[in-house]
This record gives sequence, C-alpha cells and structure tokens, in this order.
Amino acid sequence: MFPICSHPSEAASKITMSIEKRRFIRFSLDIPAYQFNKNDEPVKIMVRQISIGGCLAELDENILIGEEFRLEFTLPNKNRLPLYGKAVYHFGSKGVGVQFLNISRFEQELVGNIISEQIENEGLPLLVDPFLQPPEFFSRGSKNISDNETEKFHQDELVDQVIASEV
Repeated sequence: MFPICSHPSEAASKITMSIEKRRFIRFSLDIPAYQFNKNDEPVKIMVRQISIGGCLAELDENILIGEEFRLEFTLPNKNRLPLYGKAVYHFGSKGVGVQFLNISRFEQELVGNIISEQIENEGLPLLVDPFLQPPEFFSRGSKNISDNETEKFHQDELVDQVIASEV
C-alpha cells in the first residue's frame, strides 16, 4: 500500500472541499490503535487512512455521529499517544471518519512520527512531511476522467472533509 495524496473533486451530498481547503496530506496506511469505549475499556481497531488532523478507522458500527471518544496510538519508542476524536461520518464498510479534537502541535508531530515509522516499516520509498498542504493534483471539471474515477474522487473528497482538522 502506498501513501497517497488526496485528490480534489466535488463531494457528494452537498459537502464540498477543494484542495485549497485541505490542510494536511493523508496517508493510506494500516496502523493499529485502540479506541476506548464508554466503560473506558480498550478495543483494538485498525486505522486505514491518517493525517495529522484525523483518520479513517474501523470502529464499532454502533458509534454515533458526533460521539467523542479516546484513541490511543503506539509511538515508535513504544510509548502511547492518547488523542481524543469525534466521529464525523460513517463510510459503510470502509470505516468511520474521525476528527482529532484539540490536538496540539506536539501531538501532531508525534502522529507524524507514527506515519513516518509506518512508511519505513512498509518499505515505502516516499518521505513526505505530513504538515505540508497537499499540492493541486486534479482540477474540477478535468477531462478524461471516467465515471468510476469521478465516483472514487467523490468518496475521497468525503474522507478529506471528515479527516480535515477544521473545527
């Protein structure tokens, strides 16, 4: 799996987010983490996409939009990074979009370390600064894009909207 930069497009269901509004690059990486339930018990989850502003994670299907919870990631030095997140969108079988809440610059740097370590562990040659704003890749109304590609861009745009760290 390769880290990917997001692609701008029109978002479905009246949600739009252009590449100019995207604050951080997202990465398609499998990162194990823990979600703490209402009883403060850890539940092992898998994060499928991550940026320093949020993630797409395989959470309990019963989680409600707007629900806030604690997540915990393992740092490269094996310490744990607790973060608070809010479920902002269900993506069916793909997971739940989570926005990190009140994340400090230091915590963002630690998330960046997790991303960098995972890229290295997967043997990927790409080193990207997770704090960089994504460059423009496709413009709206681009020609030579199939309907399937357009639909994928719509779905990607929804994911972008969810994991953008805009409050």
